[in-house]
Amino acid sequence: MFGFRSDGKKTKNLPPFFKVLPHIMKRRSDAQVFYTEDIPIANMDKYINEKAEEGIKLSYMHIVYAAIVRLAHERPVLNRFIMNGRTYDRDGIHVSLNVKKGETDTFRRDFH
Repeated sequence: MFGFRSDGKKTKNLPPFFKVLPHIMKRRSDAQVFYTEDIPIANMDKYINEKAEEGIKLSYMHIVYAAIVRLAHERPVLNRFIMNGRTYDRDGIHVSLNVKKGETDTFRRDFH
């Protein structure tokens, strides 16, 4: 069956602008946006301290991941992907994290 993907369903009723975009920005790197934002964290610190008093240990990453998942749930248009010029709605919300083991800027080829 053509157009079937196990990780999403083909998006229907796309506006013409969004139908053309995959043909203009063909590579993944064409759509990169580098953006910097200063976020006040005083309220986050207060929330983390309140939860610590309740015996719940939280970090900034817990709050950031919760915000990402909530955003993807509330705005499903942001949870789409493009494959072979077709736009798909993802079936679920998946968040992953890569952690660098060392503090060097060099790339190691041995993945032990």
